[in-house]
Amino acid sequence: MKHKISTLCLLLIVTVSGLTFTQCKRNEQAKIDEFVELMNKDCPVSFNQSTTLVNVESLPEKRVKFNMTMTAINQVAADVAANMLDKLVRPMMIQALNNSPEMKELTALGVTFIFSVKSADNKTSNEIIITPDQYNNPTETLENIDPTASIEDNAEGLLQASVDALKSQLPMTEPNTGIVILECYAEGKTMATVAELPEAIINGISQEDFKRNTQAGVKQMVKSNPGMKALIDNNIGIKYIYKKKDGSLFAEIELTKDSL
Repeated sequence: MKHKISTLCLLLIVTVSGLTFTQCKRNEQAKIDEFVELMNKDCPVSFNQSTTLVNVESLPEKRVKFNMTMTAINQVAADVAANMLDKLVRPMMIQALNNSPEMKELTALGVTFIFSVKSADNKTSNEIIITPDQYNNPTETLENIDPTASIEDNAEGLLQASVDALKSQLPMTEPNTGIVILECYAEGKTMATVAELPEAIINGISQEDFKRNTQAGVKQMVKSNPGMKALIDNNIGIKYIYKKKDGSLFAEIELTKDSL
């Protein structure tokens, strides 16, 4: 889930770190409720163009739930698999919780954290639940996790799972840019995505400049997104096909393991 979920967990902790708790003796639930109230004053919070913290809930039995939406196509395609959420993102969240001084008050209370991630249209949803036992006694660290094994061991299965996840969201308009993602399909050992560019982009930049600027951004996104990196590491290519409204080709970008 992008847009990356690894970036999301870090941004979420940074947001939490900006809060200051009132230092006085209160019962545990009052402290939890205060945390939730402070968080909700700034909600909804957009971490980037694809990820939004909608609100935070205080639930019975010392549970805090973060409700988030994710709209970036590539992030949804890469991170929707539940086993990736469990094997890769959970350790990232646990590490972030344990490294944040501002979160120590909640972890000391034995709070259970629930991170609910949904697509903007609510077609896709996943939850990461982190209990006190899990963050107090972590069994996995980021250093011993192989992201290429987190979703599928089989490259063909990984490719098809990524394509199916993305297709379930289409068509979708990327926020801020107005780019519309129309199609996604497997082309041999390549994941191909077809997008329609708005006239404002086409008229404001040459094809050469668009390709050069977009390629640099896409490379950085793939390198920093564990799910997309897993495709590349399994020798699966990633192709972006950008078209004008009349269907004619404007630019095409293709990434492989060697080109990164």
